[in-house]
Amino acid sequence: MLAPVLQAFWSGLLSAASMPLGTITSRFWRPSGRLVGSLTAFGAGALLSATVLNLVADAVEAGHIIELVIGSMLGSLFFTTVNRFVNQFGGFLRKPATAMAHVQQQQEQQFQQFLSHVKRMDVFRSLPTDDLHFLTGHALLSHYPAGTVIYPPKSTCESLYILQSGDVQLLDPLQDMQPFTTLQPGDSFSRMAFFAGTPHGTSAVATTDCEVAIVPKDIFEDLLETSPELNTATQWMVQSEEVARYLQERHYFTPAAIQSWVGQAVAEIQANARIPDAIAIENEAAEFRAIARQLQRLPLFQYLPNEDIEAISNRLTYRQYDQGETLFYQGETADRLYILHTGGIALSDPKNPSRKVKLLESRDIFGGFSLITGAPHSVTAVAGVLSGVWELPASAFKELLKQSPELREAVETLFRQKIEGYLQEKQGFSPEQSSQWLQQASTNLHTGVGLPSVQDMMTALAEHGNAPLAIWLGLLIDGIPESLIIGASVVAGGGVSGTLLAGLFISNYPEALSSSDGMRQQGFPFSRILLLWCSVMLVQGIVAGLGSLLLADAPMPLTALIEAFGAGAILTVLTETMFPEAYERRGFMVGLSMLCGFLVIILMQTLG
Repeated sequence: MLAPVLQAFWSGLLSAASMPLGTITSRFWRPSGRLVGSLTAFGAGALLSATVLNLVADAVEAGHIIELVIGSMLGSLFFTTVNRFVNQFGGFLRKPATAMAHVQQQQEQQFQQFLSHVKRMDVFRSLPTDDLHFLTGHALLSHYPAGTVIYPPKSTCESLYILQSGDVQLLDPLQDMQPFTTLQPGDSFSRMAFFAGTPHGTSAVATTDCEVAIVPKDIFEDLLETSPELNTATQWMVQSEEVARYLQERHYFTPAAIQSWVGQAVAEIQANARIPDAIAIENEAAEFRAIARQLQRLPLFQYLPNEDIEAISNRLTYRQYDQGETLFYQGETADRLYILHTGGIALSDPKNPSRKVKLLESRDIFGGFSLITGAPHSVTAVAGVLSGVWELPASAFKELLKQSPELREAVETLFRQKIEGYLQEKQGFSPEQSSQWLQQASTNLHTGVGLPSVQDMMTALAEHGNAPLAIWLGLLIDGIPESLIIGASVVAGGGVSGTLLAGLFISNYPEALSSSDGMRQQGFPFSRILLLWCSVMLVQGIVAGLGSLLLADAPMPLTALIEAFGAGAILTVLTETMFPEAYERRGFMVGLSMLCGFLVIILMQTLG
């Protein structure tokens, strides 16, 4: 009785021994993402082949078809259900593939929530599905800590805001900045200034931590040009009594002035798909073009061609800040790039009063690191004197980044020279985390994908303080099906197939190599990562031994059912984690690598 248990135990340890081996390897060798993708595909092919040859084929040959169908489906459902549960507590951090799946799921939830909120607005209600998808796909999601001024009165309105979560109050400058309404999730604000083309007539303040979806005006007007439904709805909007009342009460337009602007707006929307400003705002574009290559602190525009400088100047807004007025607060989401034209701006760190205040001068760029990385502002910016500032919205910057190779090159140079130090010194990133962000950002820059958000990365880590336990449970869940198969195989056949052990060993190595590197980038120390994998290896051996003990006198159909259960779980693991990870990492000939792993096990079976 003891011999089969020990055989299963040692077989379980052997199949999982490549896990700590992969962890140790990752300490001294950091292969490229493409190579890891190829190794993952090879391991997945080997595991697929071993599962088919040793479990599926044997079950079919023995006539255990019903057990195969029921067991494999139960195994698949078990892994999917438990995996999702563990991921809610941070278990998704154990592998790049599960992390990617979690982020995509979160993005889909945000998309559906935003979509439901957009449909509540009259101007968007009649839009076809494709137009709604365009709108939601190009919207920006920003986080505002409690107390943040989202926009002050008289500031330029370049976006439409839709509250996703939290509370926002609108303050009335005509009533000594007293609150006149509190917004709830799903409510939109800045609508009147947006559709009338005026500065903001009110101030919006986050009364709790909140998430706000932002539809930039240039994105709206892009859709206005291609969507007849939006064009018609916008014409109705500018002719509405609500807009007329807003212009009269907030900006003191006469009925004749309102009628004149409405006629002009309807004609402009029909002819050029653009909402004209009811109150023209000068953005000093010519002055910006004259000094663009002389700007200091952030060398983004020095080597841009004239057409790029022209494109940037056309997207700038210009604003005057009174002495003592705050431009942005520490911890606030960065949604624009600032360029000081006249006056002076003081950058201070409220959390560290001993830190020297930085005084900016004319032609200084600021807020750029936070904008590029998606990190919250590390300082607070206050106007020391009356100051004129150009502002480039985040949406415009991202659009220009896609269109201009020279701007992408300037940003990549910034990556190499300054961003890593900024992430570590100002945002508290570990060297591994900053390296991970830079690698992903460089890849995204070359493929036209938006830059990764530091804010999202920090939020994910902060929300999962119990992630180490969840990661351990997740790793264990991945390995339990393998252990059950080993225990059942010892009982059913008197031993474990060499090709099955080889398939498990080969597949576990790149999985541990990749996951260990990912966990280290999340800030886990090497000793903890190694302990996690060693404990998983030990538990897999114990489970395999217990499985053989409990199934010692079990009827053959039950043993076949357990093997099928493990096979179903393994095939689900392959589908949900290993194959997506291999593809996402753009490994060298992913399909060929998988085929080679598959064939290696077949050759071992044949030659053995």
